[in-house]
This record gives sequence, structure tokens and C-alpha cells, in this order.
Amino acid sequence: MKNIIPVLFLFLCRFCTLAWADNILTVHDPLDYSAKQAYIDTCIIEIEPHGSYVEQSLTLTYSDHGQYAEDALLEVVHYFELPSGAVVNDLWLWMPDTIMQAIVLDTWTAQAIYDSIVSRARDPAFLSKTGNQFQLQVYPLMGGSYRKIRLNFIAPTRWLGNKATAAIPMRMIKADPTETSMTILFRTREDCWGEPYFIELPGFEFTDIGDSAGYHFKKMYIQYASELSQLNLAYDPSFEDGYYFQSHPWQADTSCFQLGLSFSDLFSISPDTLPHHYQIGIDLSGYYNNNPKDLFYRLQDLLPTALQSKDTFQLSAVAGGIYEAITPAPLPGDSIKIMEALNQLMQSSVIDSATGRKKKSILYCDKSAAQCWKFQGISALANCEVKYDIRNCFADFINFDVVAAYKHGYENVLTQAETDSVIASLNPFFLQGGHFLTFFDYNRDGGKEKISATLIPGLRTKGSRIRGYVYGVPSGRVGRYFPGSVWANTANALTYDENEDVIVEVVDEAGDPVVISLPIGNGLMVVSGIWSFGDDDAKRATFGKPLLGLATLSGHYQLPELLDSLCTSYRNYPFDRAIILSNSDTLISPDSAANLVSNYLMQFDKPFPRFHSINLLDGEEISPLSAQIDDSYYYGNGCYMKLLADSTIGIHFELFSQDWDQILAALQP
Repeated sequence: MKNIIPVLFLFLCRFCTLAWADNILTVHDPLDYSAKQAYIDTCIIEIEPHGSYVEQSLTLTYSDHGQYAEDALLEVVHYFELPSGAVVNDLWLWMPDTIMQAIVLDTWTAQAIYDSIVSRARDPAFLSKTGNQFQLQVYPLMGGSYRKIRLNFIAPTRWLGNKATAAIPMRMIKADPTETSMTILFRTREDCWGEPYFIELPGFEFTDIGDSAGYHFKKMYIQYASELSQLNLAYDPSFEDGYYFQSHPWQADTSCFQLGLSFSDLFSISPDTLPHHYQIGIDLSGYYNNNPKDLFYRLQDLLPTALQSKDTFQLSAVAGGIYEAITPAPLPGDSIKIMEALNQLMQSSVIDSATGRKKKSILYCDKSAAQCWKFQGISALANCEVKYDIRNCFADFINFDVVAAYKHGYENVLTQAETDSVIASLNPFFLQGGHFLTFFDYNRDGGKEKISATLIPGLRTKGSRIRGYVYGVPSGRVGRYFPGSVWANTANALTYDENEDVIVEVVDEAGDPVVISLPIGNGLMVVSGIWSFGDDDAKRATFGKPLLGLATLSGHYQLPELLDSLCTSYRNYPFDRAIILSNSDTLISPDSAANLVSNYLMQFDKPFPRFHSINLLDGEEISPLSAQIDDSYYYGNGCYMKLLADSTIGIHFELFSQDWDQILAALQP
């Protein structure tokens, strides 16, 4: 293998109102259309505290575990998230006897270099970032062999009182679902950081392994990383005289300074002892992270921590189109009354409604449709069934929520009589709100694809396939759930006779449609010109979720109803504190959130009640759509709750980037 500098490209997207985040690790032959699970054979993480931030260096060894022939030149593709606020500042690639450091380039230059290298079978690594989604590509991996990289990032220190913590990027590592072991090294230059330990592993201890190159090292080996949903390293800094100061040379003529203050050492701070009236609002109207039993146990810890016995509270909840005031009148904030209220919640009709939802059902009419629009993690969203030919299953359309068909337009061209039968079965399917997805490219021009061409007269392509960025149209029924821009390896520009009912969903760089839709009855027909056979699994998920109508699964959006009920209660029982928990996956943009908050707060007297909020969407099962403000990301309606908390001097939490330990520490009086 030749030595060529691997490419590192970082693109920090600002004010992007839509993003996906996935943690998927695959390996594939670039000349083939199939992708298989890739594996992390070794994982070494070095962690060093720097005061306001923590540095982590990950050394990972990728392999295919012999799934391909030994002479196959494979590509490893790793989509991953890092802890909130993380910035990647270095990347190294073993090649294999030489270690090369990455360079930083702009998007287009880096992509062009990487594509040319892969086609010529040389040695690159390519790291990119869009929103909060990282994508690492490494080429080539010889079948049955391994490749090794070292990724370095810094992230803000997270504090639980005087305890400093650093989140290990477990989602990135757990993209390998097998038993990945981890070696953790805690390195320090100064002796003020205290002893490291893991919050989730109280029985584990670090061992000293001595000094090297001016550092002191402690080591821990964790054998079963896959069993951990999260992992937080903690240490107890000891600042002499209550402060910490450090300077770092930044450039030849500038320096970076840090000043840390331990307020408990410098000042005498008393807890809040005034009585407060709390409103506790629970919104389980979303599809994801809908686990009332787990929430019950979390609230058992949270509410007695946040409330004092002299406080009072009321509890209300919404889910599945139902609202219920669990405690219509205020109750004392002691642990006994809190448990009584939580038990009433678990026996309520709201919880029955929250747990009674069913997944969507998808019928793939042929194996090619499944290959193009099926992806890892879809089983969390839908029950899927794959047939061989649309001729054999059109009578089953009425039994499914989504139907996807591919081969009928080119490989297995329908006769006009067969087309008429399919369309006849689509009519009642659309009437009940069905979602039909089909594909169109230049091979289907000339009347070969008859279903969509019959329903959208004049449908054809503008020419051969194209390659480049495509853009979701915010006003579209499908396009609003596409990323603002995303690279498509293969797409077809579509054209059709003038039709005001046709909705343009996704466009290419020239502004030509590559995905369109047509509302029919209560349903929707979607025609996609994006060909995903050559895409990796994460890219197929990025396209497949909106194309299949899986981008949002909630039948109800009830957070406004819950908040309005608090206003109604406020007139009889004025409250000065509120804790809102919501799993709504309905995406609210920053602009819409600002207007909603402004209008909502007009209903209260000043000073406003203080709203604390917790977004229950944690991205574990699958990553919902997110909105972005500066460098922070908010799933679903998290942006709305964040702005409401900020406007009332409250605190907002996102469970995908913060954990319950942080929430408990922050909400103590």
C-alpha cells in the first residue's frame, strides 16, 4: 500500500434547522451494493483533564471478521456521535507500518481527493462532520485483516456540584454490537485532579502504571462495554485556595488562559429554603423513548430531590390524545405524597394510551425495494414484510401503512391491465391514509414505469444519473424531514407536465426535482429519483426514513395542550416552578420555538414561573430529527423547551447529551 496523507475534513454547520445522528459501523466492497457489520477489535481511550475541557484520544482497530475474501479491498464506514460540545482536533491512520496525520480541507476538495483515492486503491481516511453527525471512512481494509486509527477530541468538562465528569463516547463504540472491550488510561500532568472513577462502575478501580513523558498514568480495563448504555468518568479536583489558573500558548504571540473557581470554598452559599408550588407535566405523546416504567423509577429519585417537604405540587400528563390531571389540587411535596401521585399516574388512562401504540407496517413488493429502502434499526420503527413481485401482493396493500415497490418499472415491466389492477388496489389504500413509495430513473422513461406515470402525467427524467448534493424542501411533506443538504451518490432529475397538486420534495444543485409527491385521498404517493443501492447503511437510513414516512411517528402533538393546561391551573393555583418532561418527536425549529414561547408567556403574570424541562428523547433506540442553535442540538421539540426554560431562568436538559445524575444534581434546591 502506498503512503498518502489521509484527509481530515471538518465542516461545522451553524443554524442548521435539521439534522440526523446515527451510530452505525459497516464494511463494504465499493464495487458491490451490500454492506455488512464491521467490528472494533481493540479500543484504547486516553483521557486527560484540562480544567474547562477534557481531552480524549481513541485508538480503534477495525476489522471485518473474515466476512469477505482475503484479496477484497473494503471500505470501513463509521457514522457516530461524540459528547455534546466535542470538537475533533486530530486524526491519525496506520498504513500499516507508517503512521500518518490528517490534514484539514474544505468539503469539496476533501471529497474529490477521497473519491479519486478510493477508485485508484490507495490509502486514505476521510472524516467529515455535518451538524452533530460524524462520518469516518477508511480505505482499504483487506478482507480478514484490520485497520487502525487514532481520533482525538476535546469536550467541555461537565460538573456535578464540585465533581468533574467526562462522558465516554459509548454510542460511537457500541456501533459494534458485540462485546467490545475497552482499556481506559487517565493521564495527568498536575496532581490537582484527584482520583478517577466511573459513576456507573462503583466496584471498579484504576491502577497506577507509573510516569512517562511528564505524565502520570492510571489504567482500567473494561471487558464488556456493550452492556453499558452510558459511561461517565468522574474525578474530584482540589483547587488550592479555591481557584485554578493555567495558561497555554496558542500561537507565537497569543495564549489561552483558564481560571477555575470553587465557589463552595470561596463563598458561603445557602440552599433555597423558601416554599414553592410546582407543576409537574409529563408528555408521552411521542413514539420514541416511550417507557413509562423506566420514567416512574426516574421520577422516584428526581421529585424528592427537587422538591422540599414544605413545597406543594400538582401532576398532569398527556399521551395518545388524552389529557389527565393526576392530582387536580396541590399536595405536600413529601416523599409519601409524591409516591401516591406517581402510583396514580401509572394506573391512569394516559399511561394505557402511551403504551398502546403499534408500529407502522411496511410491505416491500420486491427484494430490490427492500435493498434500496431498508436499513439497520428500521425494526424499531416498523414491522416489515418482503414479497417477490408486485403482481403477487397488490391485493395486500390495504393491510399495510406503507408500500414500497421498485422492480415493476424496469426489470419486471407491468402490462397495462396489470397496472390498472395495481392502481385499483392503491385507491382504497390511499383512502385510508396509505403511503406509496416508488422509484423513477432514465431506465423507466418511455412508458416502462406505468404506475407513477399514470398518476403523474408526463413523468420522465431529464437525462442520465447525476452525483452531488441534494436539498430537502422545507415546505414538502417528505422534504421537510430531509437534511438541509446531503450527498447523493446517484440521483435522477425528474420532470412532469404542469400539475399544481405535485409537491417538490427534494431538489439537486440545479434546483431540479429529484423527489416529488402527489397527495391522493388521505394518503401520499412518493416518487424518488435517488438510487441508494451503492449507499452505506446510514445513508440509506437518512433517505429511507423520510421517503417511507417514518421521519415522525407520533399521531399526536400534545406538548402545547399540556402547557395550556398549566395556564388554566395557574388561575386557581398560581405556581412559581414547573418541571416538564416530554418525548415528543415533532420537530420545532428555532424560529417557530421563539414565537411559541413569546405567545405562551403572555398568559402569565411577571415574574414568570420558572420552567425546568427534560427532553426524554435520548437517541438510544433511534435518532429523531433535531434542530440546532449555534453548536447545540435539540431532538424533536427540545428547542421549544430550551427557549422556554431560558426565558424563565430555568434549566433545560437533553438526555442524549446529559444523564439523570446531572439532572438530579442541577435540580437540588
